[in-house]
Amino acid sequence: AEDDQNKRRWIAHMVLQKDGVTDPPGIKLRPIETIHGIMYLDPGAITNALSYVFGPLVETLWDIGYTDANLRAAPYDWRIPPCFLEKRDGYFTKLKEKVDDMVTVNENKKVVIVAHSLGTR
Repeated sequence: AEDDQNKRRWIAHMVLQKDGVTDPPGIKLRPIETIHGIMYLDPGAITNALSYVFGPLVETLWDIGYTDANLRAAPYDWRIPPCFLEKRDGYFTKLKEKVDDMVTVNENKKVVIVAHSLGTR
């Protein structure tokens, strides 16, 4: 019974209103903004290997010397169509600012963007 209740609670947080963009009343779900938000879908000692997205890549880059100054994430809410990411969350404005900041912090070196998608509607 508790497992079913947890599943229903998870679904209630994942589903959007009928417009496909708006969160349900009383719920606001957004991506984790740090590098940790792109590493594993279900972080944990047992689940890491089953749910990695960028985890192994990020860990390897850390091992060879990348830091918060030159390795950043820009996760987005994959539940909504890309055309609404800017309107609802200012996503593309924030992404441009993040890239511009990385160029400045890293003495005008080129920025490489690595992308991955869980899909969208």
